[in-house]
Amino acid sequence: MADYNVFFPTTVITVTDGTDLSALEKFEIDGNAIYCYNVDEVNKLKMLLDTELVVYTETVYVADKTVKLKTEGIKYQSRTEIIKHVEKDAEPESQAIPNMKKALAEKDKVIKSLTDKYDSLEAKLKLKGAL
Repeated sequence: MADYNVFFPTTVITVTDGTDLSALEKFEIDGNAIYCYNVDEVNKLKMLLDTELVVYTETVYVADKTVKLKTEGIKYQSRTEIIKHVEKDAEPESQAIPNMKKALAEKDKVIKSLTDKYDSLEAKLKLKGAL
């Protein structure tokens, strides 16, 4: 069982001259956009593109704050699980047991409170019966 964190790109390099990007399989490519996750990737990619005289633009990637907050600190089993959590609000497997424990603890508090009330009422009834 693997645990994955969510990482967001830092930069998007968009190829504007129609160059075939299939040779760049080590990078994450979506259409004519290439996503880079750190400065080293950006520099390596730009060097490759410049060597081949490819025309491109460089844009700083800004991740959706809601998605960042929703995924922060959570470990996922797969990319599919991340997508289900973000898009369909499905509970990640890594959160299931902690959330169940939390719900159980809350129910235990309610049970204790009800038991205390019952004991108190029972004691009052015994006192009234003794009078």
